Amino acid sequence: MMWGLRQLFEKDYPNFEGSRWLVDQADRGQLVGELRPLRRLAWIKLLGVVSGESIEAWAEELDTHRKLYAELVEEYRKETDVKAVDPKLCNPLSRNADNPYLKIQVNEELLKEIWKDVERTFPAPWQQQA
Repeated sequence: MMWGLRQLFEKDYPNFEGSRWLVDQADRGQLVGELRPLRRLAWIKLLGVVSGESIEAWAEELDTHRKLYAELVEEYRKETDVKAVDPKLCNPLSRNADNPYLKIQVNEELLKEIWKDVERTFPAPWQQQA
């Protein structure tokens, strides 16, 4: 399934010796310059998103995580699908807990709060540098 992934990876990063090497390099702050693209891999390993030592296994785990995420997104989109709900229930003025308009409004308010936190976390001068 993932034939050639390791060969392609090792061609670009000949010193790569597995996840222990990657984490060690990250710990020492060595993932800079040409190794900078490997920082993403170090983070997914350090955060426990993937397990094991094999790059091929990581690719399969990431595919599984992506599929699960897509299923979650689809599940929550169904909750706010205005066209799929009874028109009597789907009224912008209704305060019924199953009303998709109410769920959309709550989601928008939550996103506004989250964005405020993001703006506080990253002050304007830092954003301009990026």
